[in-house]
Amino acid sequence: MSNVVDKLRDALYTLDENWCFTYLNPAAEKLLLRTKEELLQKSVWDEFIEVQVLHKMFYKAAETKSEVEFETYYEPLKTWFDVRAYPFEKGIAVQFRDINRRKKALEESREHHRSLFEHNPDAVFSFDLEGNYLSVNKSFEKLLGYTMNEYLSMNFDPLVVPEDLEKASFYFNLAAEGNPQEYEVACLTKTGERIEVSVINVPIIVGGAIVGVYGIAKDITQTKRVEQEMKEREASLNLALHIAKLGSWTWDLIEDKIIWSEELYQIFGVETNLEITLETLLQYVHPEDRLYMKNAIEDALKGKPFYINYRIIRSNGELRYIEALGELFYDDNKKPVKFIGTTQDVTERKLEQEKLKRSKELYNLISENSQDIIIFTDQCGIIQYVSPAIEPVLGYKSDDLLGNVREDIIHQDDLSHFKQIYKKEKEVSVIRVLHKNGHYVWIEASIKFITNENAKDEKVLIIARDITERVEAKELMVKSEKLSMAGQLAAGIAHEIRNPLTAIKGFLNLMQNGFNMEKEYLDVMDSELVRIEFILNELLLLAKPTKHSFENKDINSVVLHVVKLLETEANLKNILFKTELHNDEIYINCDENQLKQIFINFIKNGIEAMPTGGLMTINTYLEKNHVVIDIKDEGCGIPKEKLINIGQPFFTTKEKGTGLGLAVSFSIIENHKGEIDIDSEEGKGTSIYVKFPLVHEIVIG
Repeated sequence: MSNVVDKLRDALYTLDENWCFTYLNPAAEKLLLRTKEELLQKSVWDEFIEVQVLHKMFYKAAETKSEVEFETYYEPLKTWFDVRAYPFEKGIAVQFRDINRRKKALEESREHHRSLFEHNPDAVFSFDLEGNYLSVNKSFEKLLGYTMNEYLSMNFDPLVVPEDLEKASFYFNLAAEGNPQEYEVACLTKTGERIEVSVINVPIIVGGAIVGVYGIAKDITQTKRVEQEMKEREASLNLALHIAKLGSWTWDLIEDKIIWSEELYQIFGVETNLEITLETLLQYVHPEDRLYMKNAIEDALKGKPFYINYRIIRSNGELRYIEALGELFYDDNKKPVKFIGTTQDVTERKLEQEKLKRSKELYNLISENSQDIIIFTDQCGIIQYVSPAIEPVLGYKSDDLLGNVREDIIHQDDLSHFKQIYKKEKEVSVIRVLHKNGHYVWIEASIKFITNENAKDEKVLIIARDITERVEAKELMVKSEKLSMAGQLAAGIAHEIRNPLTAIKGFLNLMQNGFNMEKEYLDVMDSELVRIEFILNELLLLAKPTKHSFENKDINSVVLHVVKLLETEANLKNILFKTELHNDEIYINCDENQLKQIFINFIKNGIEAMPTGGLMTINTYLEKNHVVIDIKDEGCGIPKEKLINIGQPFFTTKEKGTGLGLAVSFSIIENHKGEIDIDSEEGKGTSIYVKFPLVHEIVIG
């Protein structure tokens, strides 16, 4: 037995009841740095006074008669030992086991854990079972902004937002019961900022008992924001796909499994629980398109582009037009593994295209066969399209005018009126256009501005028609009315001419009889001749054909000429003229002869409406940028039911009237950019208001 003990690696020695050495094995000699001979029968306390911990523990073993085990650090050898004292009948046996390596490994392990705790990028902490902080690392200090000392004096409750506190407590309690937990809560930093935190709680178990809870926390605020943005983007994408009626699909070629998006189910009008296969898909494809569809898929699986348009028939019999686009994906070995694409319902677009096609066909049919000339220009007037109707009207072929403005074929006197179309000052213009053969053709042009999707003018549509016959008929009507008016005036002023002729004839008889003429008699004869000349000139002016010429004229002067011409006829019928003209000269751009024609017409109508005499007032005044000529009579008036027809050709309230007078007058006023308004009351008279624009270059007053 002694030989076995001597060979032990652990140091072993025995002490008797007086604490003297009775045995030492070689390992004990090495430990105590003494030989057997030096220590046997000597007291351990005399030889090793400095080892007080051994004294205490050895006495405990001797007194309690029980084994004692403890650890001690032996300074001479710089070594940790596990010491065990075994009491026996005549003393105690002491065993020393070198645990230096174990101690070092344990310390290193503690350092590793401490380093992992202190320098972990995630926030690491520990609680007691009441939720009070026991330890925190620097990352946890940075997470919420509190210092370690502040954490160690607080519970986790105030750090969690009120609405998440119940959830945090629930998971903490589960961890405190021995069940690891992982959850997310919102916390408040020291500055009051709200952050989203991911938390892991695990129980701390020591000696089989749960003594606390470890925690790891990570700031996931940015992650949550990104997730929210992704959700919003996904929702927006789904909405866009829904609005665009765009579905997506994936065909796993390895597992032969087809996956449809929810929108694609809606496009085909089927339930989302329907299992999709190629055969299922072809069932909904229009019978006439199935072979085309199969061939397109086969070609795509061979690497050819996949872009097709086909028709489907939904379960309810509804026909839909479909557009599909796909791409083949390969593995590292160039083997096709997936076929991914999109499918869009283009029914509305297809129907719109068909509608547009029919509309274009109809438009071409109308424009190519219409007798009216249809012209498209840009905003600058450059011609982009001319219908074939241009050739029979003006002699030009369509290609002769394309790409040009061609103001040169518009009569110089009408060019300014035509340009007003592009300034949007008027919608209809009557102009003269040069025929290819050299003569002018009267054209009525109406305009329509075509806007683009941004509500901006993009093109100009002009519809023109030949109104030469209409213009010539109107001129013939004007001439007829002028001759009729001249005849009426001639009969009315015969007395006016007869009176001066009688006076002249009497003076001539006196001269023939040798009577010596006084100068005053000669002056009377001269004034009477001037009067006759004025009346005849006015008649000739109205009766003879004249070339229309617009000049700036004083409207007061024109009105006075007409009043003077009709004054005698008015006097014969006991009618008094009262004129109240504007004090200043008022200039308008006009054909003087035509204006005299309309004023004669209006005043004669007033005279004829007062067979028993009365008062006629003629006034001129300014109203904004216009002059108003106001003619009032005290005649019989016009019934309301007939008033709305005044100005229409061949409509008259007179027994022997032609109805052309007012029609011509209205036309003349329109050509002068003027306006007319008639107010009448039966038994009280009629008021006519004629308005003309002023000449802006002339300064009034």
